[in-house]
Amino acid sequence: LLVLGSIGINDTAAVNINSILYQAESIIANFYQLAAYAYNPQTGLFADYHISTGQHADIWSINSLWSFWAFSDTLPAESAHSALESLSELHDKFPGGLPNTFYNTTLLWDWPNVQSPLQHMAIQSAAKAENHPIYRKRSGSGVAAGIAQSTLGAAFCNWYTTGGSIDGVLNSYDHATGSSAGASFGSYAIGADGNIITSTDSSDPGDYAWSNAVTLWIFDQYKSQIQIPTCPNIKLNIVKHTTPTPTPTPTSTFSPPPPTSTYCTIRRNSNTQAYSWALLEQLCARENALAAERRNVRVLGSTVELAVKRARQVLRLRRELQVQRQRIAEQRRLVEQRARRVEEASGANESLIARISETPRKRDEATRQQIERLVVKLRQDRIILEDLRAMLARQRAHMASELAFVYPIDLSDDGWVICGLRLARADDIRGWASGEQTAAALGMVSAVVDQIAQSMGVPIRFPVIPRGSRSVIINPSSATVQTAPLFMLRASDRPRLRTAMRQLAADIEQLLCMFGINDIDRHQVLPNLTQLLLAIESSSFA
Repeated sequence: LLVLGSIGINDTAAVNINSILYQAESIIANFYQLAAYAYNPQTGLFADYHISTGQHADIWSINSLWSFWAFSDTLPAESAHSALESLSELHDKFPGGLPNTFYNTTLLWDWPNVQSPLQHMAIQSAAKAENHPIYRKRSGSGVAAGIAQSTLGAAFCNWYTTGGSIDGVLNSYDHATGSSAGASFGSYAIGADGNIITSTDSSDPGDYAWSNAVTLWIFDQYKSQIQIPTCPNIKLNIVKHTTPTPTPTPTSTFSPPPPTSTYCTIRRNSNTQAYSWALLEQLCARENALAAERRNVRVLGSTVELAVKRARQVLRLRRELQVQRQRIAEQRRLVEQRARRVEEASGANESLIARISETPRKRDEATRQQIERLVVKLRQDRIILEDLRAMLARQRAHMASELAFVYPIDLSDDGWVICGLRLARADDIRGWASGEQTAAALGMVSAVVDQIAQSMGVPIRFPVIPRGSRSVIINPSSATVQTAPLFMLRASDRPRLRTAMRQLAADIEQLLCMFGINDIDRHQVLPNLTQLLLAIESSSFA
């Protein structure tokens, strides 16, 4: 003991221990090179790397997001942007929570199970990517806050559907499962649509602790961004407050709400009665409406970006077409002038022929020479007219190729698409997103048909008014000019949309008939439109 007391451990720097620490830190420092191998620039995600094959693993796991937490602040700006886009796409696809994997092995750590600790890791990874220097000058992409909101919503829905309630504010769910008064599960399952459907583990108290800890952490870190959660296909049983009978007690300063007033909240404290009931009811309705709008905006995000890009190309094409129309109009004016001259020359020829029989023979030779000159000029004018017609055909072919480039029509696994949007039949439209996709596709088809009809100078039977996804078609053959929408806002618009699509198909058939193409199927709108563009392009070689 006397020897140990005289060693002086706190004042001694042991060379062996420090050497071991140096070796360990050198090995850990080389771990950073893992990012160069594990990062996949094509997907923007990290993945396990097979050293023997030199390829990334094709099995995705949420645990691969740990690398964003560790390395995202040192990645280049493009990689950090790809990381945020990948996390945003995963969150949009699985609003109920990011699954452990995409493989259903019936095990707790695979699809379709979601675990709270891994959601905490995903939030930290997104926040680390958003903290990249290129994003610090911005307000943030909001991916981390979105995942935090989904995790908090899943915890609330699990708690509410298992009997959770708040006295005087929120009654328990009518179809609550379990015998507890609300449970917070660390593991739960999601459905094919990405929304939470049920809990999968309610026996491990450690799961409760994890889920509660993550929930409290979210409240602390994102208290200024979280909103009232909503549960899919579940209506919150909010307590309705009625006006009590007034009492003559002069000391009470609280004014009860009206009989039909309701409010919603997720927390109750001693100052609840001091809130404005009407204001709380308006806030609740507004939060629900905003949540629905956010879901719609996420679905249409990529479509809007593509539409903006296509709109810019359309504006450029319209300017070029306007210049070409002016040139064609000038050329047409010159052709008309020369045609009038030809007609005048023909009339002069007839008068000269009448005079030949009356004039002396000495003027016959001069008259014949004049006629020959006029014939030569007439032939020259005809050659010029044919050249102008060929030039006009080439201009139309160029216009058709530009339209085919701006509005590409392809055959995908789901059928014919224009600009990546599938054109469904009126009877096949189901849901708001399918209706908007079909409306956008019809708007592009109507724009192509209108441009072709104007460039060819052909009045089509049913004129169209291109307005993007809100285009209309006109039926001038009826007693009064009627318009039919090329979109469907509600189920009652389906018959009118079906009529409008038939009229649009008839316009395409009319333009095809000008090129001698009569044997077509009216129901195949996009194939017929592709055949029309090819016919216009091939007409320049005729």
